Amino acid sequence: MGYKNFLTGIITAAFLSLVVFFPKSQFRPGFSPGWESAVVVFIHAVLIWVVIEQVLKSKWINKLSYKVLLSVFIGVLIVFTIQRVFVDLANWELFSLDSSLPQRRVFVFTFFRGVVITLFLFFIEYLLFIIKETERLKRDAESIKQENLEAKLFALQQQINPHFLFNALNTLHSIAPDAETKKYVLNFSNVFRYQLNQNRTLLASLKDELEFTMAYLHILKERFEDGLIINIDIPSECLGRKTPPVAMQMLIENAIKHNVLSEEFPLHLKIFVKDNYLVVSNNIQHKDTMETSTGIGLHNISERYRLMSENDVIISDYSKTFTVKLPLI
Repeated sequence: MGYKNFLTGIITAAFLSLVVFFPKSQFRPGFSPGWESAVVVFIHAVLIWVVIEQVLKSKWINKLSYKVLLSVFIGVLIVFTIQRVFVDLANWELFSLDSSLPQRRVFVFTFFRGVVITLFLFFIEYLLFIIKETERLKRDAESIKQENLEAKLFALQQQINPHFLFNALNTLHSIAPDAETKKYVLNFSNVFRYQLNQNRTLLASLKDELEFTMAYLHILKERFEDGLIINIDIPSECLGRKTPPVAMQMLIENAIKHNVLSEEFPLHLKIFVKDNYLVVSNNIQHKDTMETSTGIGLHNISERYRLMSENDVIISDYSKTFTVKLPLI
Protein backbone atom coordinates (compact mmCIF):
# COMPACT_ATOMS: atom_id res chain seq x y z
CA MET A 1 0.00 0.00 0.00
CA GLY A 2 1.32 3.43 -0.92
CA TYR A 3 2.03 5.90 1.88
CA LYS A 4 -0.21 8.60 0.41
CA ASN A 5 -3.14 6.23 -0.04
CA PHE A 6 -2.78 4.87 3.50
CA LEU A 7 -2.61 8.42 4.89
CA THR A 8 -5.79 9.26 2.98
CA GLY A 9 -7.41 6.20 4.56
CA ILE A 10 -6.36 7.33 8.05
CA ILE A 11 -7.80 10.81 7.47
CA THR A 12 -11.05 9.39 6.08
CA ALA A 13 -11.34 6.98 9.02
CA ALA A 14 -10.76 9.84 11.46
CA PHE A 15 -13.50 11.83 9.72
CA LEU A 16 -15.95 8.95 10.10
CA SER A 17 -15.00 8.63 13.77
CA LEU A 18 -15.75 12.30 14.38
CA VAL A 19 -19.11 11.97 12.64
CA VAL A 20 -20.00 9.03 14.89
CA PHE A 21 -18.65 10.71 18.02
CA PHE A 22 -21.07 13.64 17.94
CA PRO A 23 -24.12 12.79 20.07
CA LYS A 24 -27.28 12.14 18.11
CA SER A 25 -29.61 11.21 20.91
CA GLN A 26 -31.88 14.08 19.97
CA PHE A 27 -32.45 12.42 16.61
CA ARG A 28 -32.36 8.75 17.60
CA PRO A 29 -33.68 7.71 21.02
CA GLY A 30 -31.37 5.26 22.74
CA PHE A 31 -28.43 6.17 20.52
CA SER A 32 -25.65 8.35 21.90
CA PRO A 33 -22.18 7.10 20.94
CA GLY A 34 -19.13 7.95 22.99
CA TRP A 35 -15.38 7.85 22.41
CA GLU A 36 -15.32 4.02 22.49
CA SER A 37 -17.65 3.93 19.50
CA ALA A 38 -15.46 6.45 17.66
CA VAL A 39 -12.37 4.26 18.23
CA VAL A 40 -14.17 1.17 16.95
CA VAL A 41 -15.42 2.99 13.83
CA PHE A 42 -11.88 4.24 13.19
CA ILE A 43 -10.54 0.66 13.35
CA HIS A 44 -13.40 -0.53 11.11
CA ALA A 45 -12.68 2.15 8.54
CA VAL A 46 -8.90 1.62 8.41
CA LEU A 47 -9.21 -2.16 7.98
CA ILE A 48 -11.96 -1.83 5.37
CA TRP A 49 -9.89 0.79 3.51
CA VAL A 50 -6.97 -1.65 3.28
CA VAL A 51 -9.27 -4.43 2.06
CA ILE A 52 -10.88 -2.24 -0.60
CA GLU A 53 -7.49 -1.21 -1.97
CA GLN A 54 -6.47 -4.86 -2.39
CA VAL A 55 -9.81 -5.72 -4.01
CA LEU A 56 -9.54 -2.83 -6.48
CA LYS A 57 -5.99 -3.84 -7.41
CA SER A 58 -6.83 -7.53 -7.80
CA LYS A 59 -6.61 -8.89 -11.36
CA TRP A 60 -8.67 -12.02 -10.72
CA ILE A 61 -11.87 -9.99 -10.29
CA ASN A 62 -12.73 -8.00 -13.41
CA LYS A 63 -16.29 -6.77 -12.87
CA LEU A 64 -16.78 -3.70 -10.69
CA SER A 65 -20.03 -5.09 -9.27
CA TYR A 66 -18.18 -8.17 -8.00
CA LYS A 67 -15.56 -5.96 -6.37
CA VAL A 68 -18.30 -3.96 -4.63
CA LEU A 69 -20.04 -7.10 -3.36
CA LEU A 70 -16.79 -8.66 -2.14
CA SER A 71 -15.81 -5.42 -0.38
CA VAL A 72 -19.22 -5.15 1.31
CA PHE A 73 -19.09 -8.80 2.41
CA ILE A 74 -15.62 -8.44 3.95
CA GLY A 75 -16.49 -5.01 5.36
CA VAL A 76 -19.58 -6.32 7.18
CA LEU A 77 -17.55 -9.28 8.44
CA ILE A 78 -14.91 -6.89 9.83
CA VAL A 79 -17.57 -4.77 11.55
CA PHE A 80 -19.19 -7.77 13.27
CA THR A 81 -15.82 -9.28 14.24
CA ILE A 82 -14.32 -6.10 15.70
CA GLN A 83 -17.53 -5.24 17.53
CA ARG A 84 -17.67 -8.71 19.10
CA VAL A 85 -14.04 -8.40 20.21
CA PHE A 86 -14.59 -5.09 21.99
CA VAL A 87 -17.97 -5.99 23.47
CA ASP A 88 -16.97 -9.46 24.73
CA LEU A 89 -13.30 -8.91 25.65
CA ALA A 90 -13.09 -5.22 26.51
CA ASN A 91 -16.67 -5.06 27.78
CA TRP A 92 -17.28 -1.79 25.95
CA GLU A 93 -20.82 -0.52 25.58
CA LEU A 94 -20.73 0.53 21.96
CA PHE A 95 -23.03 3.20 20.57
CA SER A 96 -24.89 3.22 23.92
CA LEU A 97 -27.55 0.98 22.46
CA ASP A 98 -30.39 0.39 24.84
CA SER A 99 -29.94 -3.09 26.33
CA SER A 100 -33.68 -3.63 26.01
CA LEU A 101 -33.45 -3.47 22.22
CA PRO A 102 -34.07 -6.84 20.54
CA GLN A 103 -30.96 -8.66 19.32
CA ARG A 104 -32.41 -8.72 15.84
CA ARG A 105 -32.57 -4.92 15.81
CA VAL A 106 -28.97 -4.70 17.06
CA PHE A 107 -27.93 -7.14 14.33
CA VAL A 108 -29.69 -5.08 11.64
CA PHE A 109 -28.11 -1.88 12.95
CA THR A 110 -24.62 -3.43 12.92
CA PHE A 111 -25.12 -4.91 9.44
CA PHE A 112 -26.43 -1.61 8.08
CA ARG A 113 -23.50 0.27 9.61
CA GLY A 114 -21.03 -2.14 7.98
CA VAL A 115 -22.65 -1.73 4.57
CA VAL A 116 -22.79 2.08 4.79
CA ILE A 117 -19.18 2.43 5.96
CA THR A 118 -17.92 0.06 3.26
CA LEU A 119 -19.88 1.72 0.43
CA PHE A 120 -18.77 5.17 1.55
CA LEU A 121 -15.11 4.13 1.66
CA PHE A 122 -15.42 2.20 -1.62
CA PHE A 123 -16.79 5.28 -3.38
CA ILE A 124 -13.91 7.46 -2.15
CA GLU A 125 -11.20 4.89 -2.84
CA TYR A 126 -12.62 3.98 -6.27
CA LEU A 127 -12.65 7.66 -7.20
CA LEU A 128 -9.00 7.98 -6.15
CA PHE A 129 -8.20 4.74 -7.99
CA ILE A 130 -9.74 6.06 -11.23
CA ILE A 131 -7.79 9.32 -10.94
CA LYS A 132 -4.55 7.42 -10.32
CA GLU A 133 -5.20 5.00 -13.22
CA THR A 134 -5.97 7.90 -15.57
CA GLU A 135 -2.68 9.57 -14.66
CA ARG A 136 -0.82 6.26 -15.13
CA LEU A 137 -2.37 5.71 -18.56
CA LYS A 138 -1.35 9.22 -19.59
CA ARG A 139 2.22 8.56 -18.45
CA ASP A 140 2.27 5.20 -20.23
CA ALA A 141 0.94 6.79 -23.43
CA GLU A 142 3.69 9.39 -23.27
CA SER A 143 6.25 6.67 -22.57
CA ILE A 144 5.07 4.62 -25.57
CA LYS A 145 5.15 7.73 -27.74
CA GLN A 146 8.70 8.51 -26.60
CA GLU A 147 9.85 4.93 -27.15
CA ASN A 148 8.31 4.93 -30.62
CA LEU A 149 10.16 8.12 -31.48
CA GLU A 150 13.42 6.64 -30.20
CA ALA A 151 12.80 3.40 -32.11
CA LYS A 152 12.10 5.33 -35.31
CA LEU A 153 15.25 7.38 -34.82
CA PHE A 154 17.26 4.22 -34.24
CA ALA A 155 15.70 2.63 -37.33
CA LEU A 156 16.58 5.68 -39.40
CA GLN A 157 20.15 5.50 -38.14
CA GLN A 158 20.29 1.83 -39.12
CA GLN A 159 18.74 2.50 -42.52
CA ILE A 160 21.38 4.86 -43.85
CA ASN A 161 21.76 2.57 -46.82
CA PRO A 162 20.32 -0.90 -46.11
CA HIS A 163 19.94 -1.60 -49.82
CA PHE A 164 23.70 -1.78 -50.15
CA LEU A 165 23.88 -4.55 -47.55
CA PHE A 166 20.96 -6.48 -49.04
CA ASN A 167 22.46 -6.20 -52.52
CA ALA A 168 25.74 -7.53 -51.13
CA LEU A 169 23.93 -10.43 -49.46
CA ASN A 170 22.04 -11.21 -52.66
CA THR A 171 25.31 -11.26 -54.56
CA LEU A 172 26.88 -13.49 -51.92
CA HIS A 173 23.87 -15.80 -52.13
CA SER A 174 24.15 -16.08 -55.91
CA ILE A 175 27.88 -16.88 -55.92
CA ALA A 176 27.75 -19.28 -52.95
CA PRO A 177 29.21 -22.63 -54.06
CA ASP A 178 26.79 -24.92 -52.19
CA ALA A 179 23.22 -25.09 -50.95
CA GLU A 180 24.12 -24.89 -47.25
CA THR A 181 25.99 -21.61 -47.73
CA LYS A 182 23.12 -20.22 -49.79
CA LYS A 183 20.68 -21.17 -47.03
CA TYR A 184 22.87 -19.55 -44.37
CA VAL A 185 23.12 -16.28 -46.32
CA LEU A 186 19.37 -16.31 -46.97
CA ASN A 187 18.57 -16.82 -43.29
CA PHE A 188 21.00 -14.08 -42.29
CA SER A 189 19.34 -11.72 -44.77
CA ASN A 190 15.86 -12.62 -43.46
CA VAL A 191 16.92 -12.07 -39.84
CA PHE A 192 18.42 -8.67 -40.60
CA ARG A 193 15.42 -7.57 -42.70
CA TYR A 194 12.93 -8.65 -40.01
CA GLN A 195 14.77 -6.80 -37.23
CA LEU A 196 14.95 -3.70 -39.40
CA ASN A 197 11.24 -3.73 -40.23
CA GLN A 198 9.95 -4.66 -36.75
CA ASN A 199 11.56 -1.60 -35.17
CA ARG A 200 8.46 0.25 -36.40
CA THR A 201 5.80 -1.99 -34.79
CA LEU A 202 4.63 -2.63 -31.23
CA LEU A 203 3.28 -6.15 -31.79
CA ALA A 204 4.06 -9.00 -34.16
CA SER A 205 2.09 -12.15 -34.89
CA LEU A 206 3.43 -15.37 -33.42
CA LYS A 207 3.58 -16.73 -36.98
CA ASP A 208 5.99 -13.98 -38.09
CA GLU A 209 7.98 -14.28 -34.88
CA LEU A 210 8.30 -18.03 -35.33
CA GLU A 211 9.50 -17.72 -38.93
CA PHE A 212 12.07 -15.13 -37.87
CA THR A 213 13.16 -17.25 -34.91
CA MET A 214 13.60 -20.34 -37.11
CA ALA A 215 15.90 -18.35 -39.41
CA TYR A 216 17.84 -17.07 -36.39
CA LEU A 217 18.12 -20.57 -34.90
CA HIS A 218 19.45 -21.92 -38.22
CA ILE A 219 22.31 -19.43 -37.97
CA LEU A 220 22.98 -20.51 -34.37
CA LYS A 221 22.92 -24.20 -35.33
CA GLU A 222 25.58 -23.57 -37.96
CA ARG A 223 27.74 -22.06 -35.24
CA PHE A 224 27.12 -24.43 -32.32
CA GLU A 225 26.05 -27.59 -34.19
CA ASP A 226 25.28 -30.35 -31.65
CA GLY A 227 25.92 -27.96 -28.77
CA LEU A 228 22.42 -26.55 -29.25
CA ILE A 229 19.35 -28.79 -29.11
CA ILE A 230 16.07 -27.10 -30.01
CA ASN A 231 12.54 -28.29 -29.32
CA ILE A 232 9.68 -26.11 -30.62
CA ASP A 233 6.02 -27.01 -30.09
CA ILE A 234 3.61 -24.21 -31.01
CA PRO A 235 0.07 -25.21 -32.10
CA SER A 236 -1.12 -23.73 -35.39
CA GLU A 237 -4.18 -22.20 -33.69
CA CYS A 238 -1.86 -19.97 -31.64
CA LEU A 239 -0.02 -18.47 -34.62
CA GLY A 240 -2.47 -15.57 -34.87
CA ARG A 241 -1.70 -14.41 -31.31
CA LYS A 242 0.77 -11.58 -30.80
CA THR A 243 3.90 -10.74 -28.81
CA PRO A 244 6.30 -7.79 -28.81
CA PRO A 245 8.59 -8.15 -31.86
CA VAL A 246 11.93 -9.94 -31.42
CA ALA A 247 11.04 -10.90 -27.81
CA MET A 248 11.56 -14.61 -28.49
CA GLN A 249 14.93 -13.94 -30.13
CA MET A 250 16.05 -11.83 -27.16
CA LEU A 251 15.31 -14.71 -24.77
CA ILE A 252 17.24 -17.16 -26.97
CA GLU A 253 20.13 -14.73 -27.16
CA ASN A 254 20.05 -14.40 -23.37
CA ALA A 255 20.29 -18.20 -22.98
CA ILE A 256 23.22 -18.39 -25.44
CA LYS A 257 25.02 -15.56 -23.67
CA HIS A 258 24.96 -17.04 -20.17
CA ASN A 259 25.39 -20.78 -20.73
CA VAL A 260 27.94 -23.29 -21.99
CA LEU A 261 27.18 -24.81 -25.42
CA SER A 262 29.22 -27.83 -26.45
CA GLU A 263 28.69 -31.31 -27.84
CA GLU A 264 29.51 -32.69 -24.39
CA PHE A 265 27.26 -30.21 -22.57
CA PRO A 266 24.52 -29.19 -25.02
CA LEU A 267 22.10 -26.39 -24.28
CA HIS A 268 18.52 -27.68 -24.45
CA LEU A 269 16.20 -24.93 -25.62
CA LYS A 270 12.43 -25.49 -25.43
CA ILE A 271 9.83 -23.15 -26.93
CA PHE A 272 6.15 -23.96 -26.46
CA VAL A 273 2.73 -22.55 -25.60
CA LYS A 274 1.01 -23.26 -22.29
CA ASP A 275 -1.98 -21.57 -20.63
CA ASN A 276 -1.92 -18.57 -23.01
CA TYR A 277 1.79 -18.03 -22.41
CA LEU A 278 4.69 -18.43 -24.82
CA VAL A 279 7.27 -20.33 -22.78
CA VAL A 280 11.01 -20.23 -23.48
CA SER A 281 13.00 -22.58 -21.24
CA ASN A 282 16.59 -23.77 -21.10
CA ASN A 283 18.78 -25.89 -18.84
CA ILE A 284 21.29 -23.95 -16.75
CA GLN A 285 25.01 -24.62 -17.21
CA HIS A 286 26.83 -21.41 -16.41
CA LYS A 287 30.07 -20.46 -18.07
CA ASP A 288 33.27 -20.53 -16.00
CA THR A 289 33.80 -16.85 -16.72
CA MET A 290 30.39 -15.29 -16.45
CA GLU A 291 29.65 -12.15 -18.41
CA THR A 292 28.22 -9.36 -16.33
CA SER A 293 24.47 -9.41 -16.84
CA THR A 294 22.89 -6.00 -17.32
CA GLY A 295 19.38 -7.44 -17.40
CA ILE A 296 18.49 -4.95 -20.13
CA GLY A 297 16.93 -7.58 -22.41
CA LEU A 298 14.52 -9.01 -19.83
CA HIS A 299 13.78 -5.54 -18.46
CA ASN A 300 13.00 -4.31 -21.97
CA ILE A 301 10.54 -7.16 -22.56
CA SER A 302 8.90 -6.71 -19.13
CA GLU A 303 8.47 -2.97 -19.68
CA ARG A 304 6.88 -3.48 -23.09
CA TYR A 305 4.38 -5.92 -21.57
CA ARG A 306 3.67 -3.56 -18.69
CA LEU A 307 2.64 -0.89 -21.19
CA MET A 308 0.60 -3.15 -23.47
CA SER A 309 -0.89 -5.94 -21.34
CA GLU A 310 -2.50 -6.53 -17.96
CA ASN A 311 -0.50 -9.74 -17.58
CA ASP A 312 3.11 -9.70 -16.43
CA VAL A 313 6.10 -11.59 -17.75
CA ILE A 314 6.83 -14.56 -15.45
CA ILE A 315 10.50 -15.37 -14.82
CA SER A 316 11.43 -18.61 -13.01
CA ASP A 317 15.09 -19.15 -12.16
CA TYR A 318 15.56 -22.58 -10.60
CA SER A 319 18.79 -24.48 -9.95
CA LYS A 320 18.58 -26.49 -13.18
CA THR A 321 16.25 -24.58 -15.50
CA PHE A 322 15.61 -20.97 -16.45
CA THR A 323 12.14 -20.22 -17.79
CA VAL A 324 10.47 -17.08 -19.10
CA LYS A 325 6.74 -16.96 -19.85
CA LEU A 326 5.48 -14.28 -22.22
CA PRO A 327 1.71 -13.58 -22.17
CA LEU A 328 0.14 -14.03 -25.59
CA ILE A 329 -1.85 -10.96 -26.62
